[in-house]
Amino acid sequence: MLPSILLMFVIANMLDNALFAVLLPTDAAQILNDPVVLGICVGALGAGSLASTLIYAAIGHRLPRRGVLVPALLIAGTPKFLVLAAFPDTWVLVVTMVAAGLAAGPVNPLLGAIEFERIPAALRGRMLGALMACVMAAIRR
Repeated sequence: MLPSILLMFVIANMLDNALFAVLLPTDAAQILNDPVVLGICVGALGAGSLASTLIYAAIGHRLPRRGVLVPALLIAGTPKFLVLAAFPDTWVLVVTMVAAGLAAGPVNPLLGAIEFERIPAALRGRMLGALMACVMAAIRR
């Protein structure tokens, strides 16, 4: 299970890094002609993430992990690229970022819980270091 989670997060982080380092700034500057849109979109994503993380902290223990993780990953990832490819108005992009942020909030707490349950205590430091190294190596330019 951990190798598949690692692969999924390597790919997701690689794509999200491309989105926020290249695609979204280019779209804001050249297509929407307003660089402020970049800040608004990133802020909307952050606000949605913060809100859903707090909500998940309050009620997450009552929800099934797989039932939260799978839809969260699908909603947090793919729609951002599809909407951006459609050259939307600013408000559509902001709503998409809020939705992606709301979906992304529970992902890292769930991943952390899975890692700490599945990795033996004696190997935890090495495994978490290796996992982080793989994820970070995928986003380097």
